[in-house]
Amino acid sequence: MDLPRLIALATGVFTITNIDDLLLLTALLANQRASRLAIIIGQFLGIGLITLASVGASLLAINVPARFIALLGFMPLALGLSHLSNLRGRSDDDQVAPNSSRGAVYQTIEVCALTLVSGGDNLVAYVPILATTPGIMSAFVVVSAILTAVWCIIGLVLAGHALAGGIVERWGHVLLPIMFIALGLHILSDLLTG
Repeated sequence: MDLPRLIALATGVFTITNIDDLLLLTALLANQRASRLAIIIGQFLGIGLITLASVGASLLAINVPARFIALLGFMPLALGLSHLSNLRGRSDDDQVAPNSSRGAVYQTIEVCALTLVSGGDNLVAYVPILATTPGIMSAFVVVSAILTAVWCIIGLVLAGHALAGGIVERWGHVLLPIMFIALGLHILSDLLTG
């Protein structure tokens, strides 16, 4: 696969799996009492750890035949279907925010932990893509770092605009399951082509 396609795939996978993280990040950055720098550093640490774990797990999976790794596509598919079925039970009052009474180091750790918890599903998507797409690892690591910075900028902008933040908050949870289902189907398509 050529470099532009690798970058496009890495960008698409990161974007699909981090829409929910963008919503969380926007909510955290909207908290005027929290340190925005601590939130951004925590975000980078969390995404970095998720990326590192994904690369490590995919390296272990490389020795497994691709048709078996493609079966991991059932995981994001199931996750998407689960999110889709939970849309009715969603509560807009379930906001999570770092404890603003603590120092910046504690806030950074809290945001990193929130990013890890909310991004645990990312491993399900990243590992099969990284394990079955030759040459994508380097592109994925670089794209993840760049897009984390972009996510922080978008989060800051959205946090400052009530209308835009409201739109993301209202529709992001609807798009997320659809994107997970599409990702699962994409990964499962390797069963047919492999």
